[in-house]
Amino acid sequence: MPAQDKHARTAAKLMVDTGSASASVVSARLLAFSNPFDFMSRQQQHEVSKMVSEKVKAGYDGWMAASAELAAMPFRLLQATPRPFAFTPAVAMETWLALAGLWIGVGNAALQPARRTVMANHARLRHGR
Repeated sequence: MPAQDKHARTAAKLMVDTGSASASVVSARLLAFSNPFDFMSRQQQHEVSKMVSEKVKAGYDGWMAASAELAAMPFRLLQATPRPFAFTPAVAMETWLALAGLWIGVGNAALQPARRTVMANHARLRHGR
């Protein structure tokens, strides 16, 4: 399987997992925050603080992972690009697809921390903790 296909399949799985778990987490949190008797309770304040800190941490971790992938991209691009005498339309298309796969890999690296966070929240909130 070519690398770009692997990256595209990983991206699809990341998006589906993150999207469905996010919808579940948002609905569980809305339900928990909708109780007027617990308005601004210590538990709600802790949950809000946790939500913000998790998002900041996931954003930072995603930024770092994407930066590492971007730093490795020139070397990987040199590996994907054939020698100039080998350029034919088919090889040029294969090179462009490899480049697209590298960019999708950067996006996948950036999304991994968010997926881990939302999946952990999904498991935690599903069990009512």
